[in-house]
Amino acid sequence: MQGVADVVSFGGEVKTYEVTVDPNKLSAFGFSADDVFNAIKDNNGNVGGDVVEKERKPTWCAGLA
Repeated sequence: MQGVADVVSFGGEVKTYEVTVDPNKLSAFGFSADDVFNAIKDNNGNVGGDVVEKERKPTWCAGLA
């Protein structure tokens, strides 16, 4: 990319989340376990990001899913 001298990525362990739902509360709000599963799946984007320095000022850059 024009104007980009270097990009060094960093990472780590894959993040995991455990969700415990109360079936009675789900039912009371009119939701199912599938609704919860799909909401998490649909909002679980994984994109790259990094810190880019310009004039010795770091800026966090993240992609969009």
